[in-house]
Amino acid sequence: MKRFVLLLLATLIGSAAPAFGGEVTRESASAKFEWKSTECQRPTRPYPQRNDPTRQAQMQDFALKVAYYLDCLKGEAQRDFDRAQVEMHDAIQRNLQAETDKMNDDVERMVK
Repeated sequence: MKRFVLLLLATLIGSAAPAFGGEVTRESASAKFEWKSTECQRPTRPYPQRNDPTRQAQMQDFALKVAYYLDCLKGEAQRDFDRAQVEMHDAIQRNLQAETDKMNDDVERMVK
């Protein structure tokens, strides 16, 4: 499974398709892949004073923004992952078909 995920992420990096929302990077071949959102805006934490009458409202507003942000991240990540699976499947199919065609050609040339 780990190998599949690495292969999947490698496809993400090598893909020229702009359909991905997030950004997948890797500093070196031995480094871990990193994913970063490009669609979701991280909320800024408020710093209300203890005696501020709007303190409770600010904290509730921030908690709501955090929930929206996390939902946004999950949605973007899922779309990227789903798209990567489709692209990985297509890449595998293309490679398998190309290798099958080459082997068939080799067998046909050998028979002639």
